[in-house]
Amino acid sequence: ETMVDEPLKFQGGLTKRSYFNKNGHVSIDDKQALMHSSNVYMFKTALKLAGDPYTSGMSLPNNIADAGRKLRKGLNQVGLGLKTGIDLPNETPGQIEPLTNNPGNYLDLAIGQYDTYTPLQLSQYVSTIANDGY
Repeated sequence: ETMVDEPLKFQGGLTKRSYFNKNGHVSIDDKQALMHSSNVYMFKTALKLAGDPYTSGMSLPNNIADAGRKLRKGLNQVGLGLKTGIDLPNETPGQIEPLTNNPGNYLDLAIGQYDTYTPLQLSQYVSTIANDGY
């Protein structure tokens, strides 16, 4: 899906943007979003998943716990937040924070800033993307 990477303006004066495109309006697809690490693309995707697509001036959704579980399930499907199953002692799933109804934490989860993943999980994730999901 193609979306516009643009500064997102929320109720109360909060503005969120991508680092690669701080002020412009750039159309990007999912592959470009990953290539440029588009925070805005991920924020818009997460808001859609929460059932509240982005509109300028909107308030952040309050009840996002279900959407957080869906988002985390998707992250698990590409190897993030779970043990990899490698035969090494003391492997951990990373530091996975409890889900809350805090919309800021939900947006952080969408851009990989809420949980902490292991280097092995990140390697597996990148490999999954490079191999078209396999």
